Amino acid sequence: PGTILVPMDNTGSPAASTDRIAAEAASTGSKVLLLGVVPVHLYSREEKKDLERVKKEITAAMKKLKKTLAEKGIAVSEIIRSGYPDEEILKAAGEHAVSLILLPSGSMVPSELTKATAIILEESERLKWPVFLLPPAEVA
Repeated sequence: PGTILVPMDNTGSPAASTDRIAAEAASTGSKVLLLGVVPVHLYSREEKKDLERVKKEITAAMKKLKKTLAEKGIAVSEIIRSGYPDEEILKAAGEHAVSLILLPSGSMVPSELTKATAIILEESERLKWPVFLLPPAEVA
């Protein structure tokens, strides 16, 4: 048992893997920590409304996934951070004694999370936790 870190953005990629997240948590007796990452580096000061919209979308996606996982009997907590996704993922993993990080392996929608996955895997010396790559969401 441990803590599974699930980074999230406003593209919905982790939410598409709800069953896989729930199965992993249930099989290991782990709780899930949802990490909302707001990529502030993409927005200028003049784009404050866009940044607030993105933060609201991330928060809504986290609440929806939290509710779904809780209904499956999984203990879930959530935090939201602003910054470069790869850095925030690794910081949160260290601060919250994470035992596994679930990262998106790709998506039909360009995402800062998929970029963060590539950076984290490329700079593997920074990685001190096991990583599981979630498959891309199916195209409807």
